[in-house]
Amino acid sequence: MDNLALTDFSSRNARIDQHITNILGKTVMPMFNALIATSGEHRRELIELREDIENVERTLRRPHRRISTLEEEIPTDRVRISIPWTVRNWRRGAPEHG
Repeated sequence: MDNLALTDFSSRNARIDQHITNILGKTVMPMFNALIATSGEHRRELIELREDIENVERTLRRPHRRISTLEEEIPTDRVRISIPWTVRNWRRGAPEHG
């Protein structure tokens, strides 16, 4: 009788192990595989975004460098900037015509 009980117990454990393996194979492993695949895609997208940001930064630095160069070239004691009426007097309102 003891051998029968051990056999039933072993058989039951084997079936439980098989069910767990089956569940893991059908649910958990596909999720892990999907996560691995999407993490690779996200990594590629992040690298592309970083490259795009670096390109934008380079593009934005060019005018700044050019403005700095121009400011160094212009003698500040002789600079006179003409500002149009619309900008100079924007708070005062439009001129009266009449």
